[in-house]
Amino acid sequence: MYVFMAMPTLVYAINYPRTTRIRKWWLVRRLGELVILSLLIWGLAVQYCLPIVQKTPEAIHQGDIPFLVERLLKLAVPNLYVWLTGFYVFFHVYLNIWAEVTYFADRKFYGAWWNSSTLEHFWRQWNIPTHFWLVQHVYKPTRRAGYSQNAGYFLVFFVSAVFHELIVAVAFRTLRLWAFFAMMGQLPLISLSRPLQGKNSGNVIFWLSMALGQAFCVIMYYNYGNY
Repeated sequence: MYVFMAMPTLVYAINYPRTTRIRKWWLVRRLGELVILSLLIWGLAVQYCLPIVQKTPEAIHQGDIPFLVERLLKLAVPNLYVWLTGFYVFFHVYLNIWAEVTYFADRKFYGAWWNSSTLEHFWRQWNIPTHFWLVQHVYKPTRRAGYSQNAGYFLVFFVSAVFHELIVAVAFRTLRLWAFFAMMGQLPLISLSRPLQGKNSGNVIFWLSMALGQAFCVIMYYNYGNY
């Protein structure tokens, strides 16, 4: 149990694939990336994202829709850079550092989600440790209990939505359910995106939804995040 708690995985197993040594210089480089890229995220958020969202409260109060659309589009690019850098820092750098010091050999923490042409492919690939946990502890027990595949999908996204909202609520000391409803809204969007599987247009739509959807959530939490 103590070994499981130390490993960068969420699914318990009796044995895990193990490495035989710690690559010290590799570890030093990853630690350097962790520090430098974390500072870069902070700089992007403070210098580019924050000034943009600070101009939205008055526009929302006045109902200035064209200005809000302009703010949304302007925020989408730097916010996406922050999200991509944060993804790299956590899934590629931090988890690999933790795996290196614990001799954990399974380093597949994410798949090629950037090639997604459907949202279903994205959710299966971008966070593999959490995906495996949801499959093992939510989807499979639901199916073994006799419920349908759709019921299993619904419960998986419901549990994921609760945790997404919990992360935001604790970090920002607010409860507005934007993250919860954004996650639950993925179910109909997954169904709508399935006909685009394998198509370039599907990948374009995926990236547009990521850039604009995240920017919209940032603006909403900034303006309606506090009681």
